[in-house]
This record gives sequence, structure tokens and C-alpha cells, in this order.
Amino acid sequence: MLRRLRTILPLSVAVSLALALAAPVVAAAQTMVCSMLTIRVPSVDGGPVDVKMAGTLCRPEFQPMPHTVQLLVHGATYTRAVWNWPQSPATYSYAQDAIDAGYATFAVDRLGHGESDHPAANNLTIQAGTTALHGVVQALRAGALGGTPFTKVIFVGTSLGAVHGYDYGGRYSDIDGYAFFGSVHFIKQSWFNLFQSNVQPWPPDPNSGYLTSTPGSRGALFYNTATADPAVITQDEALKDTITGAEINTALPFVQVSAASSPTQSINKPVLIHMGQFDNLVCGSPDGITCTTSSIQSLEQPYFTHATSFTVQITASSGHQLSEHPTAPTTHTNVINWIKGFALP
Repeated sequence: MLRRLRTILPLSVAVSLALALAAPVVAAAQTMVCSMLTIRVPSVDGGPVDVKMAGTLCRPEFQPMPHTVQLLVHGATYTRAVWNWPQSPATYSYAQDAIDAGYATFAVDRLGHGESDHPAANNLTIQAGTTALHGVVQALRAGALGGTPFTKVIFVGTSLGAVHGYDYGGRYSDIDGYAFFGSVHFIKQSWFNLFQSNVQPWPPDPNSGYLTSTPGSRGALFYNTATADPAVITQDEALKDTITGAEINTALPFVQVSAASSPTQSINKPVLIHMGQFDNLVCGSPDGITCTTSSIQSLEQPYFTHATSFTVQITASSGHQLSEHPTAPTTHTNVINWIKGFALP
């Protein structure tokens, strides 16, 4: 499918199986018009507008602004680049696929990442980041980002971005649906040990308290190396970002909490869990689970007892970074079609 991208200059301001071999629904290619935007928001509920959040708003060209925007929230040690990968966008760009389906997207740099503000590392908690995301959602609904108010906002979060969604759903009620990539309420101890042994201070500022992965570790951490393109893993190394100890320490309780006590019980909107068959953090030996729709449903549905619908999708052959594997078009098609079921563009 031919794809064209035009970037405007920066501006300040129930369960379904998704097989990797399923034929994607072909949408007409759209020119993706994107604006890089910033907005200042609070990092504490009711507090001052104290942090800058940066992101990229994209929409189809030659069409009115869609009514629905997908808020794209990246994971740890990544930035918003994961949603519009610089290599082979026909394969890897979730943003382009969403625009082809008629949606707007706002790919945000989470607080402490990319071009958003970087608070002191000890202050960069999941809660502060979620509060900042709430300010972004309010701005999207008010028309303060892009000039047109959106009537529906879909939270699409991957990995640690999905953990922000757990927190968000327990605190706020202005999201119309949640799509969680590569995140469940379980993590392999073997993977966590591997991660801990492969973090180092952020080289550009080693005394800041910000951390990143060691060179050469990202394939084992985030990819099914049997199927991923080595060039993509090399690009991932070049684009990698940071994490802080405070993010790790405040994220783990959201993953380890019992179902009855989870803030996700407050979510009363449609919920999707989309996993790679070989997600490094969750699936497989020596101490993971076999990632099937039934196993993920059994694990996760108790955490979302008030969701208006609950859906599980599995992409065969994919690792953790679902949008950076060759099966990404299938992942994207299935997620976008799920969103179409309750929120048209």
C-alpha cells in the first residue's frame, strides 16, 4: 500500500482471537497530516500548570477533523516514535494505519520522556505521569490541541503506557475505551532479572537519575528475535529513551495488585488486551505463561469486571513491541477494527 506523509512545521501550543495470518482489512491510503504540539498541564491534581507535554497530532488530509482521537501512549525506554516508526511505515506505523481508517491520533511523549519536560528523577512517578496525561485528554476534548474539540478519546497504551491506563481508569472517567498492548497483571521474574541486569545511567546525563538499557540488550528484552527484523532492533537501539527508579517502583504495585483491589475495577468502558504470542515480559519459559486468548482472559477478566466489554487478541509470532514486528499490520488492523465497534472516526 502506498503511503505518503506530510509533516507541518512544529506548533507551540466477549473474547476474540487475532491470528497473525488473518487477512487485514484494506483501507484506502490517506495522506497523514501531522503537527508537533506542546501544552502545559499540571503534574498534580488541582496543582499549578507546571509541566510541558509534547506530542504529534495526525489526521487525514482533505477531510474534516475526525470526532474521535486515539491517544497513543508509549512504554518505558521509548518515546512517541514507536507509533510512527521511521522504517517501513507501510508495515510498522500504527499512526498511519489509524489515519487510513479515518481517525485522528495524538502520540504523546510521556512526562520525563522525549520532548516532554523531565522532572527530577525521584519525582517521576506513574501517578505524576498519569495526571499529566489527564491534562492532555482535557486539552484534546477542549480543542486546545489542534483547534477542534474531540468528542471521543480512546486510550491506546503499550507496556508501561498501559500501566498508566490502569491508574487513569481508577482516577478519571473521560476516556471512551482502553486498548492495552503488551500489558497484563503479571511479569516474569526471569525477565525482570534480565532487565535489572541491563540498565545503566542515561549516558547524556549520567548523574540525573534517569536510566536506560545497556547497548545490545533490546532484542532480548523486547523482541521475538526469531521473527523481528534485525535492522528494526538496531533502529530501536538508536531511538531508545529512559526510565527512572521511581517509575519502576510506582508501576509494579499496579501490576502486582489483586484483582479485587485494582483501580481497573473502576473502568466501565470497553477494554481490549492485545498481546504478542511470544511477549518477552509475560510468555514462555522458564517462568511465564502460554499466551493464548483463554489464558489471558482467565488472568485479566477479573481485573475488569465493570468494563462494558472485554476482548483479548493475540498476534502470533510477535514479541513485546507489537508495532515493531513484521506482524504489525495484523495487530493494527485488529485493534482499529475493535475501536470501530464502539467509536467511529
